[in-house]
Amino acid sequence: MLATNKIDGTVPSTATIAAGTVNTTSIAVTARGADGQSGVKSYTFQLSTTSATAGFTTKATTNSTAGSCNYTYGGLTQGVVYYLRVIVTDNAGNQKISNVITVDTLASAPAITIANNTVWTQSKQVTIGTKAGYTIRYTTNGSNPSSTN
Repeated sequence: MLATNKIDGTVPSTATIAAGTVNTTSIAVTARGADGQSGVKSYTFQLSTTSATAGFTTKATTNSTAGSCNYTYGGLTQGVVYYLRVIVTDNAGNQKISNVITVDTLASAPAITIANNTVWTQSKQVTIGTKAGYTIRYTTNGSNPSSTN
């Protein structure tokens, strides 16, 4: 009796990545992969700070046959834009690179400086540094804060 071997020369059919929780120094993601031939073997998580097309380095490879895999990119710098992707590898060694997602880690809150804060009078100059992603609300009467400023 002759054995019939099937050769898998097809890349995985699915390789996607989506961002979850983002903090100042970490980004959680969920990767999804599928392969109808030999099955999914692993997920390789990559990151770039250069662009969505260059400068990628591998942060981790997780051996998993599941259709999805969670990973957290840690040790990141706050306020930096990161380009993330995953490579899904099947059991025959074929690979598919996912879409690239762009995620920036949260910057620290803006600095607030009150001029001459040792003496309180009816008027004070307050300087609030601006940072993307923050909304500043204030009140001049102790209630009814502004909607956005």
